[in-house]
Amino acid sequence: MLKIFYCATMLFMGLAKTCSQGNGTVPRTENKPKPTWLKSVYNDAVMIEGTNSKEQDGVYLIDQPVYFHADSMPVFFITAKFPQEWLNTMNDFYPELNEFTVIVPDYEFYDKVAKDASDQGITLEPTTTNYYYYFKREDGKLTVDSYHISGEQPVLNYVIPQIPKDKIVVYRTESYGSVCCPKDERRILEEQDAPFIRQYEQQNALKIQGSYRQINGKEGEHNNYYTLKGLNTNQRLEFLIAKNKQWQFEGKTLIPLTGKHIITPEVISVETEGIRKMQPISYQKEQ
Repeated sequence: MLKIFYCATMLFMGLAKTCSQGNGTVPRTENKPKPTWLKSVYNDAVMIEGTNSKEQDGVYLIDQPVYFHADSMPVFFITAKFPQEWLNTMNDFYPELNEFTVIVPDYEFYDKVAKDASDQGITLEPTTTNYYYYFKREDGKLTVDSYHISGEQPVLNYVIPQIPKDKIVVYRTESYGSVCCPKDERRILEEQDAPFIRQYEQQNALKIQGSYRQINGKEGEHNNYYTLKGLNTNQRLEFLIAKNKQWQFEGKTLIPLTGKHIITPEVISVETEGIRKMQPISYQKEQ
């Protein structure tokens, strides 16, 4: 049975033995029968490690682009040891996916084994123990079922995700509406882009490269895409946080300025013809 997302979060954090769901309680995952969605073998598993994910100011960047097909049912094994409450941000996790599975090591169990071994002055080999979360988006809502396995685990066959040549990886998209009738008042923010980015580049001794504009309508509607080409994960996250704070209109921005949130890159098609042809954006001052 699918349960509202906070239930799985509570289980993961070890904060409760049961989760309330209106007409009763749901037992902890280790007491549940094996769910039908749990597979014995997962192909095309993607590893999310500390090397391709960072956290700053409550914002988590999963710096792992993945190209998803329409029928994708991916699985992510997340070894990056984020604070446990990161699960509260899963609404932001690869939002283009309708279904996906996340596997997380049971660090609470591993830490206890390590402490017991240290206290006793012995070496203990912990049993492999993981939490499995099956997420589904439907009608704008994210639901999850969870399962806990200690011992023999499903087989994971890992892949290094490849991005097709006709796609680009985008870390941030800023959208603007009509130039008139009525005019999208957020267009004033676009006027701030070039000076903001020039100052950011100077202060941080780097270049913000690989940005594109794509026209979407006859009234000048368009998207600005940031690929952040050539930056490392730390630099990307720092820029995304700074740009998000700058790009505010009437107190609103892409990522809420409070709470915890995940950023995952999006893989989009490159348009090379017609009105939607992608044009590079230059932030250099015109001479």
